[in-house]
Amino acid sequence: MNRVLCCLLAVAVLFVVVESLTCRTCRAAFLGECLIPANITCSVAQSNCFVGEAVFVGIPNFIGFKTHGCLDTASCNRTETGTILGVPYNSTFYCCSTDLCVPGGASTVQLSLTAGAALLFSLWNSMGC
Repeated sequence: MNRVLCCLLAVAVLFVVVESLTCRTCRAAFLGECLIPANITCSVAQSNCFVGEAVFVGIPNFIGFKTHGCLDTASCNRTETGTILGVPYNSTFYCCSTDLCVPGGASTVQLSLTAGAALLFSLWNSMGC
């Protein structure tokens, strides 16, 4: 029974490592600069990291706003328009799908399925499964 539980745990860990995407976010920003950067783990529904930029069309030389995080594929690489207090703005969302791939994050390589399978096989053998 313990062997079965060990094996199930090894398989669960493999899927968490392979399927989870880590993205950059910013907990506090000032004048377009991130003061408190952080990493977040995306949900299964949000399979992309993104940078969102909001720019007010009617205000020249305004820095605008940036945001980072996780986003679903349908919302990626799109520009949305709207108005706030009568001032038009454009929000554009740029996406990528590897760990920490948004600007400001160190690029890392996500564990491939082959490497994950090799890790699972190694764990499997070491646990006597």
